[in-house]
Amino acid sequence: MSREICIEASRVLEKAYLAYKAYLPARATDTLERFPVYLFATEKGYLAYSKGVTGTMPMRSAGLYSPVLRQLLIWNLPRRIAMMQTVRHEGLHQYIDRVMPSPARWFNEGHAEYFEAARTKGSWRLGLVRRDHIKTLGLSPKMSLEAFMNQSAYVFLRNARFNYAFSWLLVHYLHHGNPKNKAILKSLFQNYIAGKAHAQVWEIATKNINMLAFESGLWQHFKKLGGVHQPRPKPKNGRYGQ
Repeated sequence: MSREICIEASRVLEKAYLAYKAYLPARATDTLERFPVYLFATEKGYLAYSKGVTGTMPMRSAGLYSPVLRQLLIWNLPRRIAMMQTVRHEGLHQYIDRVMPSPARWFNEGHAEYFEAARTKGSWRLGLVRRDHIKTLGLSPKMSLEAFMNQSAYVFLRNARFNYAFSWLLVHYLHHGNPKNKAILKSLFQNYIAGKAHAQVWEIATKNINMLAFESGLWQHFKKLGGVHQPRPKPKNGRYGQ
């Protein structure tokens, strides 16, 4: 394994950690405990170790975070940019696990996708548009916010491509949409940090919000980012985005 690659990945993680702390609230009990990170020279080694850690072989995965062992695992992708995007994505999961007991999957993955796309040369620039997610959402039927929030973990992962895109859009809207969304975002952070249940956290954050207007604003934000809704015929197996 190249020493230079390890140093570069460490620097990316250090800068990302500072950005996470600057943009995402942390618990007062957050410590300076080091974050365990493993970089693998080959995909084979990464997959073998991942299977030993999680009990399953990750599919089409460039990296993962194990909340059980609190380890971040990344393999040396041929494309360095893609590798460092994965480093930022999985690094966010590692940070979130440190400061929040059990946030909703959409909140966790949405922020990971959000930080993955950050421009990191010089000062950090967040909120860049994910054209891949815009395209995915444009080619899929609209899902109501209620249906999205009520998905099981199994259903969320079964249609991961769409759900990751929708999670990113929702997080982007909370950070960069209607200014009133800042209050929702603050409430979500506070209550996830406090360890409250997913449904309760969302209910508290939106109790004074007109959800029809909020959902309409979400899709207006999608259009503002360049999205055009062009639904395709529903496939026979009932799944989109795979």
